[in-house]
Amino acid sequence: MNNSKLQNRNLSGAKIRKKRFSDQLRKVSIAFYEQPRTRFEVAQLCGVYRANVCRYVARLQKINQIKVVRRGICPITKESGVEFLSTNPKFW
Repeated sequence: MNNSKLQNRNLSGAKIRKKRFSDQLRKVSIAFYEQPRTRFEVAQLCGVYRANVCRYVARLQKINQIKVVRRGICPITKESGVEFLSTNPKFW
């Protein structure tokens, strides 16, 4: 097989992965904008792995676009002390 064809295939795969992750970041950001939610709620709502949601939250925290609104009980897992986050400054 020609090396240039293999490199092109790898590059196109990388572009697809990058687009998929930027689409996921957009979905996650919008979900947190609508109302304060837990990471697990957003993961289920958006169909994104929870680990990815945590990664996106960390990225948004670095640029001060998401804040912890309150701590409480997760409506799904019933775990206490869970962070409710929002990207909407109205809730900060």
